[in-house]
Amino acid sequence: MGLLKLGRIDAFLAERTVLYHQLKQMERPTPPLREAGIASIEPLYITFAPGHLSSENYALDLTDGINTMRKSGELARLMVRYGLPYTKQPTP
Repeated sequence: MGLLKLGRIDAFLAERTVLYHQLKQMERPTPPLREAGIASIEPLYITFAPGHLSSENYALDLTDGINTMRKSGELARLMVRYGLPYTKQPTP
């Protein structure tokens, strides 16, 4: 972002949600940005070590926690707070 502000680059690649958060954190605005395209859309996976005895419990706890946050609206509030896009998608 620094090089963009200095006018030393005209384009850059970024993950959208990370970029939204960084832009929100900046004290000084950047030059106007325009999304030129999407290189790829990939799902996000979180894994736990298969050999660890608690891995299955961690995965279930994470799923339950996200579903609870989604149902209560807490997940949507966090996404807004951090300037991230939010689509309500159920966890399988």
